[in-house]
Amino acid sequence: MCGHIYNANTSQRAKVEGICDVDGTALVTRKDDRDDVISQRLKNYRRQTLPMVNYYARKNRLVEIDGASDLEVITAAAVKAIEDGNRL
Repeated sequence: MCGHIYNANTSQRAKVEGICDVDGTALVTRKDDRDDVISQRLKNYRRQTLPMVNYYARKNRLVEIDGASDLEVITAAAVKAIEDGNRL
């Protein structure tokens, strides 16, 4: 298994369904990618995490950082948020 990643819902599909284009092995779906697992994770987020996000946003203590940025940008933003938070 080469570890190549495919997405069945985008243009990143395997050329032959269920077969890796790179090494010809059978593709598997990770347990974390099943609909029921994703649905439960989203429920947990709404129940446990979102209230904390809202709480800190109301207190003007929430810092949002784009996790899709380059690692250096994310790191610099996180360090700045920590440093700025210590000045309050």
